[in-house]
Amino acid sequence: VSFAMATTKLFKLCNPIVVSVFVVGTFTSTMVLSEEIAKNVSPSSTSMDRETATDAVNDSTMRSVKLQTSQGMVEAKQIGDPDGIPVLTVHGMAKGLVWEWEKAAEALAARGCLVTMPNFHSLHATAPGHSSHATIEAIESLASQLKRGDQGVVLMGKSWGGSIALKFAGSHPALVSKLVLAAPAAATEAAMSEAAAETLLLWTRDDPSFRKAETLATARAGVKEEFHDTGGHRIIADYIPGLIKFVLGEAA
Repeated sequence: VSFAMATTKLFKLCNPIVVSVFVVGTFTSTMVLSEEIAKNVSPSSTSMDRETATDAVNDSTMRSVKLQTSQGMVEAKQIGDPDGIPVLTVHGMAKGLVWEWEKAAEALAARGCLVTMPNFHSLHATAPGHSSHATIEAIESLASQLKRGDQGVVLMGKSWGGSIALKFAGSHPALVSKLVLAAPAAATEAAMSEAAAETLLLWTRDDPSFRKAETLATARAGVKEEFHDTGGHRIIADYIPGLIKFVLGEAA
């Protein structure tokens, strides 16, 4: 008991906030919190910081989502500001390159865009090699959900996806504000002439399908071309700076 009384007097002299537990006169635990530290903790500001940090993560982190279409549920990745310019991608035929637009998506998201990348292989009806009509109807569902008022989406397609994107732009002009085509090997001059949206055509000269590039580039007015010497039939890093300028409407 005398030990407990002496300890209590000592704690009062030191003047901290003390929580002490004594069991049958024995001092078992003591927790000391500095008044200065406690005074500087603001619950409201901590909560606000957490919310701000969460928002930042949500904008800059690639998110896996499932999106409803007229053909069924499709798996997708999404990144960027929900209020930003809506960008919708269409991948090529190879299942292993479904996320080939990812680096471009990250760069566009960093500039305030919302990029949605559906995996059309995740839905039987829309997978490459099946009905392109079903894929176009699924894109219509997604573009209708993503568009901002009267402004359509920026539609970006590569290879097989470029051909699908071009057909969609021609049949649904109100849903496409701009069109980005990367090596759309199966695209036709007729499809290019029917699409009214401002178009950026990306290709590399060492791609075996490059022989079609000049034909498509001159099929109608409003087609901007960016051709690089090497890179093959892939979406290369060299495309990204020009792509960003095109999407954001910045001068080249």
